[in-house]
Amino acid sequence: MHPLHVAPPPADFSPETCGRVMDFVKTNDVSYAHLKAEAEKRVRQTRWSGAGKNMGVLGSFEPSRFHDTFVGNFRRAGVYKKIPVRTPVRYEYGLDEKDRLLAAFQYNTDPRLMKRLGKNYYESYFAGTDGDMTVYACYEAIDQEEKELSIVLGYRYDGGALAEAVKLTYIGEAMTNMDCDLFSYGADGALVSADTFYLTSPALYTSPIAKAIGFPGGLSIPMLSYRGVDYQIIHRRLSL
Repeated sequence: MHPLHVAPPPADFSPETCGRVMDFVKTNDVSYAHLKAEAEKRVRQTRWSGAGKNMGVLGSFEPSRFHDTFVGNFRRAGVYKKIPVRTPVRYEYGLDEKDRLLAAFQYNTDPRLMKRLGKNYYESYFAGTDGDMTVYACYEAIDQEEKELSIVLGYRYDGGALAEAVKLTYIGEAMTNMDCDLFSYGADGALVSADTFYLTSPALYTSPIAKAIGFPGGLSIPMLSYRGVDYQIIHRRLSL
């Protein structure tokens, strides 16, 4: 694998899928109440899993195989049709009649926070599709009642293969990061390489907190302008 490096992105790179996800959030109802209600109407099956190792908010149903292929300390947990008794449950999944993910709940495992935050720390819901793209919205528990949009995930497909995965991260109502993975596959259909782009928005690197801690310090990070906004961008390429 090639190590992380700070370099200008390829000249032909455009975070357009990230832009499509941003547009989706603006033009569709991705509110917690709406997505939860829609999932509850459509869920036909429930599944559970353990924590695995370093799984994300969609747990074992994460569509991207990036971490499975390139991250050594990652393990996808097995999925159970009944609540397991020998494995501590850390995720609960709601599926439709065709085994498609509609909701993923990441349990709150800290007893000290259970009373304040409730059972689930993260709740992720299927938000919809836009042509070749599928979108999920993840809400973080602020307290028992309040849930705040934390992550929006977009998956763009080319035929049956996942061509691109993007992650938009929010703090409050401000989008602070856009991460984009572009995938390449071998003749056997196995993932062989990925170009990853980390785009940091001005909402983070110009914030008072960033200035207080000296972020990004003396590191010179290339800039990429997209839709009139200048993002700091780090690019890396991983290959087998």
